[in-house]
Amino acid sequence: MSDIIAVIFQYVLLTVISTLLILEMLWLIARSYALNSTTAMGEVARLNTSRASRYISGKAIIAGGSIAGLATAIVCSRFFEQVTIIEPDSMSEPTRTRVAQSEQIHGIQAISLQILRGIIPGFGGRVLRFGGRILESNGQLQLGATDIQFAPGTLPDTIFISRLSLEHLLRDYIQEIPNIDTVQGVVAGVVPDATNGRIEKVIVQPKSNGTAMVEFNAAMLVDCSGPATMGMKLLEKTQGTGWGPYPKLSYDPKISYATALVPIADRLRKTLPVFTREVDGYSSYEKLGYLKSVIPNADQDDRIACIIRADDKNLMCGVGGWDLSSDMRPLTFSDYVQQIDSIWQNATNGALAAEDPSRAAVMDSLRAIEGALIEDEVVPRFKFCKMGPCYKIDYSKAPLPSNFVAVGDSFLRVNPTFGQGVSKALVDVASLNGALLDTKLLDRQGWSLPDTFSSEMIARQHPRVMHMWDSTKDSDYGRRGTELIPGESSDLGRLEGIYWRRDS
Repeated sequence: MSDIIAVIFQYVLLTVISTLLILEMLWLIARSYALNSTTAMGEVARLNTSRASRYISGKAIIAGGSIAGLATAIVCSRFFEQVTIIEPDSMSEPTRTRVAQSEQIHGIQAISLQILRGIIPGFGGRVLRFGGRILESNGQLQLGATDIQFAPGTLPDTIFISRLSLEHLLRDYIQEIPNIDTVQGVVAGVVPDATNGRIEKVIVQPKSNGTAMVEFNAAMLVDCSGPATMGMKLLEKTQGTGWGPYPKLSYDPKISYATALVPIADRLRKTLPVFTREVDGYSSYEKLGYLKSVIPNADQDDRIACIIRADDKNLMCGVGGWDLSSDMRPLTFSDYVQQIDSIWQNATNGALAAEDPSRAAVMDSLRAIEGALIEDEVVPRFKFCKMGPCYKIDYSKAPLPSNFVAVGDSFLRVNPTFGQGVSKALVDVASLNGALLDTKLLDRQGWSLPDTFSSEMIARQHPRVMHMWDSTKDSDYGRRGTELIPGESSDLGRLEGIYWRRDS
């Protein structure tokens, strides 16, 4: 009898173990699928690879030469015989007249570093040369009443650099790539092929050529025009093709913000209270990334603030928010320090800085910087930026030329205060790299993209970025003054607000 019981026990134990192993295997498969389909992590290792076959014949046209366009051109240079960037601004000018946020504060997420390392050799050294640094991605975040802390060494690295400096780095690198050229001008139209299935030519209005148009044969057109959404407009107006119309949803969180570049005097670099008081998360000026980020809940304050060390000598100090009146804009650094104190106090439900040693050290550091600015007679200037509506264009809902792709804000724009813009564009670039690697090229007197390429790209791209639209929209719907998409309710935004307040 005991032998029978032992056999039964062994059978049951073996069954349980087998079931657990099968469940774990299924979990690993499901997790791997989710990571590969909803993030770009699976693409990172393939970013420095190219197809075994020769280049795709012809020219890839990149409409827009900002960060999205430059990164797209770098990837396309490994697949196409020639790449041409069409950009309205001069590539030699230090500033960008058509990019509203070009001089505003930018938080760059860790995935961006991984993608940029994959497409640019020696990226770390280039970052240092352009004044940036690679450090642990600790946002020093105060979210409502919760001060979010991480143990040192537990977070991935990211880039700390101004947007302009990052763009200059990318511009500098493309000068090293022989099959990339640039044309200053705008894309003014497209010409379909005989089947209306592809774009055969792209019509460009060069800035240097008066009113004369120039036509380029196009193996692919990538819309990196940002809020201009050039692709949608040109495709829909190309008569007789059946392209479009493409549904566009839009709402307006009425975001505005101001940023100043604030120099840090040499004498302060070792004496700021965040360092001398040995506050958790702050070790030295050389390892300083975020000084602080404060995001109150919707019922606490509609302002947010962020302070980042942008380069060796300066902090980038930003403040902004939802539906703010003009009197909320800081005019001086003293105004800014007062706003930080006010926002932080509201986020902590009225608690004073003296009650929190870390907060007191940050505020005292800001006041020390303020005093040094007064002593040195330096007056930082705050630059104001008002953002337009957030939107998404769904190119999957109507006929589309098979060699057209949209990247970054050219089809999806989210609230920039969450710091996803650069990362979103680079995730699109990584998705494009994967799509170009995996697609089956056709031999049509030279290699060309298949008739399914645009839909292949959308299927790969959308699951990786559309969740950014969903999450930020829900958050924005909980803020006063947000103009909703017609027919939608702010109830979900209120529910999200309740979730974030549960521990406040």
